[in-house]
Amino acid sequence: PGVRLGGSPDDVHRFRVATRRARALIGATRSLLGDGLVPLAGELRLLAGLLGPVRDLDVLLGHLRSESERLDCDRAGADAIVARLDEDRESLRAALLAALESKRYTTMLGSFEASVAALPALDAPGGLRRIARRELKQLTTSARELPGDPTDDELHALRIVAKRARYAAELATAEVGGRKLARYVESLTKLQDTIGVHQDAVVAESRVREVAQASTAVAAGRLIERERQRRAEARRAYPKVLRQALAAGEAALG
Repeated sequence: PGVRLGGSPDDVHRFRVATRRARALIGATRSLLGDGLVPLAGELRLLAGLLGPVRDLDVLLGHLRSESERLDCDRAGADAIVARLDEDRESLRAALLAALESKRYTTMLGSFEASVAALPALDAPGGLRRIARRELKQLTTSARELPGDPTDDELHALRIVAKRARYAAELATAEVGGRKLARYVESLTKLQDTIGVHQDAVVAESRVREVAQASTAVAAGRLIERERQRRAEARRAYPKVLRQALAAGEAALG
C-alpha cells in the first residue's frame, strides 16, 4: 500500500528488500526444497526489475538534493539536473504501479502464498548452516579472484555475492544463533554498505552525464567530481572490510 500511495521512498526500499530476500532464500534453499519455488523466483525477478530502478533513483535523488545545497552559485544547474531525474523517476514509478494493478501480479501473490504453504516439512539438522557455509565459500572464492584494481562491474558483482552470503547467514541464525554468527552478519552488512556507496557513486556519475546539458554543464562537472571522490574513498575502504567479513565468516562457520 505504501508503494501505491507514494508517501515515502522507504516503502519502495522495503518492498525491494523483501523481494530480493525472497529470491535469495529461494536460491539458497533449493538444495533442500527442490525446484518447487523456482517459478516463483522468476516472477519475483520481474518485479525486482521494476522496483530496482525506482529505488535507485530515490537514493540518487536524495543524495543529489543534498549535494545541490552545497554548490552555492551553481545550485540552479544542479537543481535542474535533479528535476530532470525526478521526471524519469515518475515515469518508472508509473510503470511499477501499472504492474501492481496487473492480473499477473495478483496471480503471483496467490502463487507465493500457496507455494510456501505447500512446502514439505524438513528434518535436516545443520542444513541451514551448511547453506551459509556454502555461500561463504563462494564469497571467499570471489574475493580471491578479484584483481588488485577491480573494475566497477567486478566490485558490484562481489557485492551481490556478499548479499547472498548475508541472507544465508541470517537464515542460519534461525537454526543455530550465536554471537559469532551475528557478528558475521554485521560484517557482511558493512561490506554491502561499503561497496554499495561505490556503486551509488558510479551510477550517480553516469546518470548526471546522461541528463547534463550546456546550461547545467558546470554544475554537472562539480557533481561528478564529488561522486568520483566518494567512489575513490569506497575503493580504499572495501579491502579491509572484506577481510573482516571473511575472517568473521571463518570464525562463525569454519
